Amino acid sequence: MSLNGFEDAGAWGVSEDITSGDTVKAAVKKEQVIKDFVAAQDDLRIMMSKVQVVKKDIEKLKSGNETLQTYIDNLARQIAKR
Repeated sequence: MSLNGFEDAGAWGVSEDITSGDTVKAAVKKEQVIKDFVAAQDDLRIMMSKVQVVKKDIEKLKSGNETLQTYIDNLARQIAKR
């Protein structure tokens, strides 16, 4: 009795007649996928490092802007007192 073809080996992506050539091709393809994945991880690490540097630069600029704003506010108060 078949449950809508679910018991067939082909329904599960299993091929019953796998040749050694197919196995080699699958292994080579798997190896390439792993290499691509590792390369993508390395690229992601580099990008994350750059993001951290930019975040630090932004924090420095924010701090500088706050200092300048305080200076401007103080000058404006001094001018208003005159």
